[in-house]
Amino acid sequence: MSNQEAANIIANSPYAMNLLQQRLGELYGRSSGYLESLPLAVRKRLNALRNLQNKHKDIEYEFRLAVAELEKQFSERYAEMYKKRTEIVTGAYEPTEEECKVEDASEDFAKVGEVKEKEEEMKGVPEFWLSSLKNHDMFTELLTEDDCGALQYLTNIECRYLEGKELPSFELKFYFSENPYFTNEVLTKTVYMKKGDSDLDYDYTEGCKIDWKEGKNLTVELVSKKQRKPGTKITRVVKSEVPRQSFFNYFSDKKEEEGEEEFDFEITDVFKNEIIPYALLWFTGEAKDMFDEEEDYGSEEEDDEESEEESEEESEEDSEEESEPEAKPKGNKKGKKPQQQPDCKQQ
Repeated sequence: MSNQEAANIIANSPYAMNLLQQRLGELYGRSSGYLESLPLAVRKRLNALRNLQNKHKDIEYEFRLAVAELEKQFSERYAEMYKKRTEIVTGAYEPTEEECKVEDASEDFAKVGEVKEKEEEMKGVPEFWLSSLKNHDMFTELLTEDDCGALQYLTNIECRYLEGKELPSFELKFYFSENPYFTNEVLTKTVYMKKGDSDLDYDYTEGCKIDWKEGKNLTVELVSKKQRKPGTKITRVVKSEVPRQSFFNYFSDKKEEEGEEEFDFEITDVFKNEIIPYALLWFTGEAKDMFDEEEDYGSEEEDDEESEEESEEESEEDSEEESEPEAKPKGNKKGKKPQQQPDCKQQ
């Protein structure tokens, strides 16, 4: 039986395919025997290289820790700028004419649109944070219409590092003006870090209790059910609360479904590294283009690697076809490198 015939049998038989996949799964991760075949002296040298590799991992962790500490130090300088941003957004401070001038004419918002003769009195920048969130892909599907109603009252988001912690844990604080949904002035999300393999990882988070006003809890919905008293025709309507999708579930500590905690970390990372530092650029939509370009750059590199691999395979196939009249099945594709996440540089 030729290789091609064997491949056809496996491809057309679900049982044979399943058996093959199970066998490959058993073999995955097993040694090819090459390392074991090396002389003892060479294997000892590999042990020495392993120790060096472990030292590299330790140094890399120290580097990541130092970077985190540096970010913590610079956060105080950012805080001064963010305070002024909040004052302008909320209308607590009116910037001077000098502060409103920009060097690049293409970035001059004063030249966008027409100036009305009698402009409506408007305080600060309405819905600044809500608009910023809505322009980020992470929140496009996450925010419900009711969420947007509550987030109209969001006046600031800030990141504060926790004092007295060995690792740079932090707290996200969401400030709200008086609103018809809840009485909290601030909602918090506390994030604790842990030592990873060679980096700092999120360990766990703590949310906060939202004091919802009557009938305004966006994380649940009221469902009415009719119940009949056994042995009678008497019925009654029973109302119960069932969970529903809402951005405000982010502040809950209860994570029931698989993957919710990981998604929780992902949202936290977006707030800390994208939304807070680039809030204006998300409001205008510029940040979306900026981050898309970085992602596209990573995708292009990946596509180039795949194209090179496909070209190599095609060359190998052409060589096989020239040397043998009978076509042979393709070899396995080389492993695809994981896409590198774009670095998010602080302004």
